Amino acid sequence: MLLQVSEPTSGYYTLVFDVAFSYAEDDVNANFIDNLFKALEEREICIFKGVDGESKRGK
Repeated sequence: MLLQVSEPTSGYYTLVFDVAFSYAEDDVNANFIDNLFKALEEREICIFKGVDGESKRGK
């Protein structure tokens, strides 16, 4: 899974970085992905995901 995360700075710039991770469903808590998105959104970090080129905030 690849996430593109952006976070505004105090200036005129926005930091954008890719976060890549892989997992096997058997090895991951069923709520891991939902909890990850929730934690990032609570910190007002924008999340863009999808391979279709469409940007979405959150999941």
